[in-house]
Amino acid sequence: MDQTGIERSTILIVDDTPESIDVLVEALERVEFRLLVAQSADEVFERIANARPDIILLDILMPGTDGFEVCRRLKADEDTKDIPVLFMTALSDTSDKIRGFELGAADYITKPFQHEEVLARIKAHLTIRKLQQDLNDALVRRSKRQMEELRQNIIASLPHEFYTPLNGIFGFANIIVETHDRMSKESIVEYVRFIYESAERLHRTIQNYLTYAEIEIIASNPEQVKKCQNGTMSNSKVQIEYIAKENAVRAKRMSDLVIESEAVPVFTIPISESYFHKLMQELIENAFKFSNAGTKVHIRTAIQDDKFRIYISDKGRGMSAEQIAEVGAYMQFERRIYEQQGTGLGLIIAKRLAEIHKGRLTVESGGKNHGVRYIVEFPVNFQDYKDDDSIKHLQECTIAELR
Repeated sequence: MDQTGIERSTILIVDDTPESIDVLVEALERVEFRLLVAQSADEVFERIANARPDIILLDILMPGTDGFEVCRRLKADEDTKDIPVLFMTALSDTSDKIRGFELGAADYITKPFQHEEVLARIKAHLTIRKLQQDLNDALVRRSKRQMEELRQNIIASLPHEFYTPLNGIFGFANIIVETHDRMSKESIVEYVRFIYESAERLHRTIQNYLTYAEIEIIASNPEQVKKCQNGTMSNSKVQIEYIAKENAVRAKRMSDLVIESEAVPVFTIPISESYFHKLMQELIENAFKFSNAGTKVHIRTAIQDDKFRIYISDKGRGMSAEQIAEVGAYMQFERRIYEQQGTGLGLIIAKRLAEIHKGRLTVESGGKNHGVRYIVEFPVNFQDYKDDDSIKHLQECTIAELR
């Protein structure tokens, strides 16, 4: 159906009574609908096999297989489950109507038919169906565009992220091999440290690439998402403090770190410890990486509206509203201006991890050179435990479970 094509839609009328069929045909032919007719359950599926209807008018009381069973079979089939079904009935029993809706019916048309009502209901549901199809088409186009952006960003960033550390590893290793007998112990140690740092950077790139792929596999599988959400962890504030101090030490900015947390009862959040660590690591590392030494990185935790919220703020270069809106995989902003390491996957990994664990990541910024604030939130579950050590991680959701 195109925007003006509702009147050219295909309608399947299912009724064993010729008189009812004649009334509907007379009413619908005036609008130039394309009409198909079936008088039994078997004929329904024969018609659908040859021409896919846009909507089905289905009588409930038919000999043999009734309308309820036909509807159940239609909704159980992946190819026909999205076709709107409008039951036609003279029944006034509310329980029958409820049963129809539970089976997936979109609406009811009551016998004897009123032409205006029949047309109004059919057009309403055809319009809804068209809007759904347009939305699905838009989502498909958006998905294709995002995949193309992902491909282009991979092409642009991954070669640099692989070759730069590899060049460092090969280069310094070659120097040691060629000149080790003339090098001081201190020089060898320094070069080995460069090799280690390059290998660490390469490992991080590969790890992030695999993590992102893992997250997308999970996100596309409702069972895996549910499995992840069954995991729980406590001691989240302890983890945050540990990760924050680790990053501050690595950046040689321990004096820039400010941590505030409220005293709250013991609680858990629906995310495994490993994924929570990864999420926090990406955000806190970003806060230090994109702000200057001597400026504060502020981390605050609080329970608000039954949510555990983590606020991570820096005084760095900030992000524009457009950049925040376009946060995506392998997207790095202003790479030509600012030298930065990493594929740019950090933010999208953090965002996706929060989302698949019933949480949310919000990015705020006052614009260029006004810093960034990350807000992470998860629903909390307060438990009456004697101590935190008694809380067990119910489940680790990792890629190993997907293999």
